[in-house]
Amino acid sequence: MALRACARLAHGIDALAATVYPDAEAPRPTRDPTERAFDARIAFLAELQVLDLDFSDYVFETAAMVDAFYDVIDARVEASGRKWHVIVNFRNCQVWPEAWVAFAHRGKKVNLNYALSSARYAADPKSGQAVEHAAGDDLLPTRDAALQAIKAQR
Repeated sequence: MALRACARLAHGIDALAATVYPDAEAPRPTRDPTERAFDARIAFLAELQVLDLDFSDYVFETAAMVDAFYDVIDARVEASGRKWHVIVNFRNCQVWPEAWVAFAHRGKKVNLNYALSSARYAADPKSGQAVEHAAGDDLLPTRDAALQAIKAQR
């Protein structure tokens, strides 16, 4: 929210990004920033009391992109009227430096306000198989492993 309130800072960060990333002028894949596109990445497994968030293959380039996605998450969870165990697929998710503050803030807000527990994983959404990720990362290898971690935290 702090970045949203300061348009000048957000503009400065966007300008910095244009100088940091050599391909900033290159055409980027079209992203559908609509609520429907984000909504498709949010699933409630009511019988397990699990909120399944899919950040796979998503690039958070700016604080505005982070806020748009998390605004949909907040609205959906608040409409449910309950807290959830949260699992998040981070496979190939990228958070650009100019989006990190907003991403960390909004993620922490979800954990504090809506999460009973949480687990992160990196799995191919089609096969469910583990994918390579950075050594030392706390990502679990599969969605099933994340669900088991949630079960162990209950």
